[in-house]
Amino acid sequence: MDRTYSLSDVGDNRFDDILKDDQLLDRIKANPVFENRLAQRFAAHCSSTFSPARISAIVDELGLQITNELPRHKALWSGSTSQNNHLAELQEIKDYTVARQGNVFSEIQTELGLNPAVDLTLAISGSGSFEVAGVRMDAGTYPFFPSLETEIMAVPAPGFAFDSWALLVGGAATTFNLNAATTFTAIFVPVAQTVVHGTLASNTNYSAVGSPYLIENDLIVPPGITLTLESGTSLIMSKGRHLRVQGTLLVNGTASDKVSISGQHGDSWGGISFEEPSTISLLTHLTIRNATRGIEPTLYPAAIAGLNATLELDFIDIAESRGPLFFRGGSMILRDSSLHIARPSLATIHPTLMRSTMTAWSMESLRTAESTISVVSIAMALTRGRSASTPSSKETIFTIPLTKGSQWGKAPPSR
Repeated sequence: MDRTYSLSDVGDNRFDDILKDDQLLDRIKANPVFENRLAQRFAAHCSSTFSPARISAIVDELGLQITNELPRHKALWSGSTSQNNHLAELQEIKDYTVARQGNVFSEIQTELGLNPAVDLTLAISGSGSFEVAGVRMDAGTYPFFPSLETEIMAVPAPGFAFDSWALLVGGAATTFNLNAATTFTAIFVPVAQTVVHGTLASNTNYSAVGSPYLIENDLIVPPGITLTLESGTSLIMSKGRHLRVQGTLLVNGTASDKVSISGQHGDSWGGISFEEPSTISLLTHLTIRNATRGIEPTLYPAAIAGLNATLELDFIDIAESRGPLFFRGGSMILRDSSLHIARPSLATIHPTLMRSTMTAWSMESLRTAESTISVVSIAMALTRGRSASTPSSKETIFTIPLTKGSQWGKAPPSR
């Protein structure tokens, strides 16, 4: 919201300037839902993202990269700023963030006609953190505006689960409405959970007994190593993390005990990327939720993606994800699976598809390059708008030859 860090501008009402300059914002600020979220998210960001302590640490870290170079720079160009002047300017930025914070709350209160902010203390029993109005926050005391319905979520740390609130009603995700200074305590309890990450050093088996496995950082299966997920295994992926397969992945789910991979607390994670492995990976009865893209999104832009990889996928269920499959080179066979494509043109498929159901915004959502798609007994459901047509029960057996850049439009008549 602030366009300068000059101490002379600490009192400028930037919030007022932005609202007046933007007709849309000036009008929708009268909407109670928008007003509540704007005010409380602003308050949360001021106390976390833009807190003086955090800004000061960032300024010191970035400033140091320049500070040590200035003497040499000064020796080459005499008119350059001195090290002392540079440090003084950095200090002014840090002083500004301290002085400005109080003014920001005052401006929000005035512009939106709110009551003065009151202190909300977020406390924990166990280990975890919070999200207030969608902003991640640690335990501590922060100013928030009263008389506004506000979302809050208790976020357990690895190895813990949310149990209950003290002085607040609801589950891990609930709402509050402050009247005065208040303390909310989130109670987290230890749970049986296996935390794993890093590069596997030997062949590894994950099973239902050790589940759930929390993938805290990227999990890498290097060349020559096999990761086996036995039936009933559950992987919980931390936000933005990936499963990278350069060796072999074997998923041995069954109809009654599927293997599941999903995001922690429903957060989006990365994807499973098969990075030019030399062996065949077999995935059976696997359910994937909350996936987005692999470690390198231009190469692996889907929940399961491969480059020059050989896979067989059976009974795969992918939904609530950015895109299901993307393969370039290699070979992939998909059978008896259900894929939901939430947005068009996000999935590129180079497989053999057999007895599978796909839900898509349009047929053009499925496209390929340098491949031939063979379709056997496929039921296709198209989602147009918010409704989905019933998958056809008619069995079709045909082959669609495709060249690079072409799209799968209408299927030829069944034989």
